[in-house]
Amino acid sequence: MRAESEPDEDDFGPAENVTMLALLRFSAHGLDVGADQDTAGLDTVLVAADGQRYPLRPIIERAIAGEEAVELVMEFVDGIILDQQAAAFDSVGNDELHRMIRTMVVSSEEAAQLGSTYAIPVAGGLVAVLGVQFPSSSTLLPDRYTAGRDVDDLFARGLRNAMTEPVELRELERGSRVFVGDSNYIATKMLGMAQLLAEHNIVAPHGLLFGAPNPNLLYVHVLADRASLAAVRNFAMMVAGQAAQSDAALSRDLFIWRNDRIELAGVVDDAVELRMDVTGLLLATVLELAGPNWTHDMFGVAAADDTDVEHEPDARAPLELSDDEFSDRIRTRVVSDDLVTALGLSYATPIAPGLRLVLCLDGEDEVLFVTDDMVATRDIVQLLATGQRNTMDEPMDTTQDIGPGITGLYGESMFTASKALGMAELIGTVLPLAPYGVLFGVPHRHVLYVHVITGSESIEAVARLAAHVDKTAKDGPIPGGPVSAWTYYWHEGSVDVVAGVNERGVQVDGSGRFGALMESFTAV
Repeated sequence: MRAESEPDEDDFGPAENVTMLALLRFSAHGLDVGADQDTAGLDTVLVAADGQRYPLRPIIERAIAGEEAVELVMEFVDGIILDQQAAAFDSVGNDELHRMIRTMVVSSEEAAQLGSTYAIPVAGGLVAVLGVQFPSSSTLLPDRYTAGRDVDDLFARGLRNAMTEPVELRELERGSRVFVGDSNYIATKMLGMAQLLAEHNIVAPHGLLFGAPNPNLLYVHVLADRASLAAVRNFAMMVAGQAAQSDAALSRDLFIWRNDRIELAGVVDDAVELRMDVTGLLLATVLELAGPNWTHDMFGVAAADDTDVEHEPDARAPLELSDDEFSDRIRTRVVSDDLVTALGLSYATPIAPGLRLVLCLDGEDEVLFVTDDMVATRDIVQLLATGQRNTMDEPMDTTQDIGPGITGLYGESMFTASKALGMAELIGTVLPLAPYGVLFGVPHRHVLYVHVITGSESIEAVARLAAHVDKTAKDGPIPGGPVSAWTYYWHEGSVDVVAGVNERGVQVDGSGRFGALMESFTAV
């Protein structure tokens, strides 16, 4: 029987709105909740499958008074869910948790909203968190339930469990495929891509592009030849279209998987235009499949950063340069080990773990990597010396303090980060004197982060610098792709790795020259 206090027609709108929003919110949490048909208006009551009743009168009254209905409903429903989760988690033992745990890929925004501080970055705004699969619903593992537990072990168990979730593989047009399932952990299988491909007899020696428009879908597109590159835009539109239709959209962008590594490969903007970021892993694949003369036109799209174009050149034109022209254009450049491997530059010189010194030719419209053929008939020592002078002459646009004792050197030049190779020249000019050396990071080609060591305060500074370098290197897309997410120590011309960030946070190497220096500062 309907309550006599049912509001008049003018007040019925807010009540209906709150009721609809609450039902949708409960459904998003995987709970079967409906409205009691004998209630309405201010006296509307929702009823769960287990008989639990949730009166909406307090929420409806606040909505009528002018408060935002969406926020009221989210606070109301999420509070109920958190109370239920707390009770459920409190009753779960370790063995049962290990059986129920699932690794899950979500957006970084969703992880932040849920307060998941243990989340691990994947790529391009996606992070891995831990979920728990209850019999009738799933939920993310709250931070407080990770205390005292081995989070690494939980992630490993969670991924193993997620990989067992049932999935169906469907063939699509132009060589693309999609993995489909009822489970919310299908997209998470990107973290176990090698296993997933092996289970379905898919071979991808050059890697593949993938998209995760929602938790139940994982699109894949093997990169095998020029034809597969030409089909990339079509593949991207399928992913973006599915994301637009999904109530629980995850990402509309493209990612590349290669050799168990994942990077952002392409961004679909609000105008549904694809912009490819051909750097890092994707650059390595494109060079293998299309050769040195590749262009962004082969994808049918623009470059993600179309103001700076770089690729391995057609070797004939640079070989025709005179010695003076070659010397004017030559630059030294610091790049990642992966890029050197992809380009096959045997002359590349190791600087430190993860970093190599190579040569480039700087032209008006493009920057070309110098190949082995180009240096075969020239004095490599002289080229390196000339290139270093030219790199140090490149302009720096701004110098900015980004934290206590940490300075960022920025420039539009592709060789800004490479000024780290001339650290001795920077000291006493751009930087103050540094008798104890300098900590530095080169997350990408347009920035050099530095901290001049002055004493024991550098123990804290190295952690701050490492966190900043890592975040800058991994928050893509970034121009030219990442160089290194590690932090290095320079002293008297030698460079060592001293810090990095993993799932446990900042890790500082206390051994070697830097560790000994820090010990000398703290010695009594």
